[in-house]
Amino acid sequence: MIDTDQEFKEKLITSVSHLNADTGTCAITTDDNWSFIVPRGPFTPQPGQTARFYGRGVGYTVRGLVIDGHVFFYESVAEHHARQVREQQARLEAERVAYDQNAEPREARIQALPEPFRRRVRGFVRRAPATAWRHQDHEIVICQAAAAIHAACPTLDAVQAFVTLQIPEMLERVPLLNDLGLSGNGFDAAVRLARYATGEGTNSPVLIERDHHALCPLFGCQQVGCAALEAGTWDAAVAAQPASGADT
Repeated sequence: MIDTDQEFKEKLITSVSHLNADTGTCAITTDDNWSFIVPRGPFTPQPGQTARFYGRGVGYTVRGLVIDGHVFFYESVAEHHARQVREQQARLEAERVAYDQNAEPREARIQALPEPFRRRVRGFVRRAPATAWRHQDHEIVICQAAAAIHAACPTLDAVQAFVTLQIPEMLERVPLLNDLGLSGNGFDAAVRLARYATGEGTNSPVLIERDHHALCPLFGCQQVGCAALEAGTWDAAVAAQPASGADT
């Protein structure tokens, strides 16, 4: 099968480093200045040898490595895909099990949230119960961050000033953020909810419940259970807000 596999690139090994006598691994650097950790194989690679990398290229998994005609590891496209599917299924099953096992501590985290944020989390679960195990914990973290930001910055001006701070200053102002490990998208979502919580201008705590799930751009409203699935809820919430005042 490897003989007919044409999805590869060949590169010249320019250096070998970090040889581990216990595991047999080492790091090779090739003539395009990329480095790669090589597992134990038939021999220790040497500068000047040719490394053939099987796969789709930069940004994708290397599914095969042949050095000077000797196979260090190899999977066909079909084998590689099948293993990825198995590993993904195993990860998802582990997440489901962990979700069930952590029901009590998760409920305690929800109960500790201010009421609008509790309603937000429970709303997603109510609208998409079958997939809550995959998304609920992420949204709880967003709400924890938003509530902490609002506690430290209770006015719209304070929230706006907060987002202009350098990261060390943000963490000093809201220490909990250091523990939550938010992504950029997650931080933006938390700040948006904190703005809603101020109730100033066009903001209102009711919008906390109606805004999209932080993972909606990745998975879509249907899977995460956005309030937009309930016809008219967002329009009704927006219509109930004052027409004047500072925008978000």
